[in-house]
Amino acid sequence: MGFAISWLALKGKEPGKVREELGVSETDEHEEFPESKLSACRLPNEWYLIYINKCESPYVSSEILESLSNNCEIIACVIEEHVMYSRSQYWKNGNKIWQVVHDAQQGMLNLEYEGQLPDNFENIKVSLFAEQESEGGEEADVDFIFEIPLILANNISGFKHDEDIPDLEYTVLTTNKQSSSPWWKFW
Repeated sequence: MGFAISWLALKGKEPGKVREELGVSETDEHEEFPESKLSACRLPNEWYLIYINKCESPYVSSEILESLSNNCEIIACVIEEHVMYSRSQYWKNGNKIWQVVHDAQQGMLNLEYEGQLPDNFENIKVSLFAEQESEGGEEADVDFIFEIPLILANNISGFKHDEDIPDLEYTVLTTNKQSSSPWWKFW
């Protein structure tokens, strides 16, 4: 098994306002690990995390992030470990500041990036490309390049999907509006 998730972490906006803008509400359910479709928690460094058990969730679309990032900062990640795809973005005040994407389907050494990248980006990139090369480059059984977007997001938000944060409790969220079509209908 592997992760197929999306998450976003926000700083500078109250969690209640975030939930209101996303059209979600807290339930009375809590979990130690985010197994529900949608859950949230406050990270130890005061970032507010929304965890979605779906890759490429609408909650991390550019339209949502542009609007939601007004008057705050957002780190958003998409992770699909089955195909070794990872993407992180940093948004602030309605603007995407940077984006970093790795898609192993385009090649083990694939890395696309744009915007005003964090100061530590180049060091992280050089280090992980060197590790990849030492393991066999394109022919390696491990994918270090996949980690680059995730490390950048972790350095800012303090969250990485596959690292444990002790005593963290997630609150299960529910959407405020009911769909008129069952989940299996696409029309």
